[in-house]
Amino acid sequence: MSDIAQLENLIYLGHYAQARTRAQDLLQTQDDLRIKQIYALSLSKSGVPEAAQEYLESITLEHPDDPETMGILGGIYKELFKKNQSSKYALLSRDTYDKNFQLTKNYYTGINAASMSTLAGQARRGKEIAKEVLTVLKDPEHDFWEAVTQAEALLLLKERAKSVEAFLRARKLAGTDWGNINSVYNQLWLLKHYLPVPDEVLRAYSPPVVVAFAGHMIDHPNRPQPRFPAFLEPEVKRALVNALRTLNAKIGYCSLACGGDIMFAEAVEEVGGELNLFLPFKQSDF
Repeated sequence: MSDIAQLENLIYLGHYAQARTRAQDLLQTQDDLRIKQIYALSLSKSGVPEAAQEYLESITLEHPDDPETMGILGGIYKELFKKNQSSKYALLSRDTYDKNFQLTKNYYTGINAASMSTLAGQARRGKEIAKEVLTVLKDPEHDFWEAVTQAEALLLLKERAKSVEAFLRARKLAGTDWGNINSVYNQLWLLKHYLPVPDEVLRAYSPPVVVAFAGHMIDHPNRPQPRFPAFLEPEVKRALVNALRTLNAKIGYCSLACGGDIMFAEAVEEVGGELNLFLPFKQSDF
């Protein structure tokens, strides 16, 4: 795995402090724009957007037409807006996104320009940009980020039914990609303070509950005192599925001992969750 791929993976996994340290080390010997982008992003994500702003502003002067660089700077201003509740940062974020969108017509900076216009009290401008963003999308039916962008643009345009449909379609495309799902949820959380966000959309993108399971094995036929007789298996399996759905549990951890563990694993699969298996011994011994 390349240095940049490793950095991107650390960001994806939410290991921002590690990404920051690693990027800082690499910048001692490499003058690479992508490493600089990730360093700034990791600074902001690890709780110091002020330092990220100071670092990246000078770099963006050399790359005004790069959507990723300008998108990260716009995101840093957005973090500062959330932290300080100052309209100054909302406008800086909006202007950063908007200038790049006018140069590149990139939907990533475009939809953020539209949303930040709305958050900055300029809903009319937000709608104008949102309409334009919809025209540059190429495959919102099958591409997750394009589907989310379409949904957010429709939300800003107050086309509720179409927005819900697009958000739910995007959620299906995301599967168990919790990093992307959480990113959308954070944006929805911010938007809901300024415009109505449908409850069904918030529920669909809500962070999943994580469950760890350890259960009994099915009784050996010669066990003198019943504990988990085999005839209870269908009933227990139904109870596990119902419990996962009630909890909105989408990430499960367990071993694979015969009985409860295997049924839990099957239940996680049945509800469309992410299953993580940990064996207590070497696989050959287990």
